[in-house]
Amino acid sequence: MKTYWRDRRVLHGNKYVGHVQGNLAAQTQRIEQMLTGLFQPTDFYEHGMDFGCGPGRFIPLLSRYCGHVWAVDLLDEVMADAAARSATVTSVTAGWPFKLPGKSPYLDLLLGAFVFQNIQHEEVLQAVITELRRVLK
Repeated sequence: MKTYWRDRRVLHGNKYVGHVQGNLAAQTQRIEQMLTGLFQPTDFYEHGMDFGCGPGRFIPLLSRYCGHVWAVDLLDEVMADAAARSATVTSVTAGWPFKLPGKSPYLDLLLGAFVFQNIQHEEVLQAVITELRRVLK
């Protein structure tokens, strides 16, 4: 899985997560508007996670609602971009077996935009779901 995403990123740059011909900025803006509509102005979460964060395009949004954001992705090379988007970000490179740092439970909010549909193996998907359940409050 990591090789697929690394090759795709080398070929398409930051558009590796969306439609290559699509407008990534416009797509991000539409999704941010939709997500912002789900939050109340007074919502605040101690710990949030952008699971499958890529270069971290949703980190600024999550940082407005979370005291701390975990940025999780398969690719080491995108973690610096994600971490640079907010001072309250900790980046984590996901590996196999999938295991997140921290004691259970510690997440208040989880965002997994464009990630779950790309996990093609049932065993991997079940392991990811089990681990995410462990860390969600």
